Amino acid sequence: MKKLWSLALFTVLLLVILLAQTAHAQRIGRPHVRVVVVSRPVVVAVRPGMPARGYVWMRGHWQWHRFRARVWVPGYWVHRG
Repeated sequence: MKKLWSLALFTVLLLVILLAQTAHAQRIGRPHVRVVVVSRPVVVAVRPGMPARGYVWMRGHWQWHRFRARVWVPGYWVHRG
């Protein structure tokens, strides 16, 4: 009976050690990825006069263009109706 308890204790300790090693190896093996997105400043532009009644100003904004390049799209007037 004493041998059985010793064997069980040894098996449990061995499993704990192996699981701890596996968890440690997984933490070390993970690649660290960091994504930083920097917001571009708003471009201050002079808004031209309204062309006629019923127009709304759409302000400019930064927009993705092709291969990870951001371009400034200037503001423009849009007719409401």
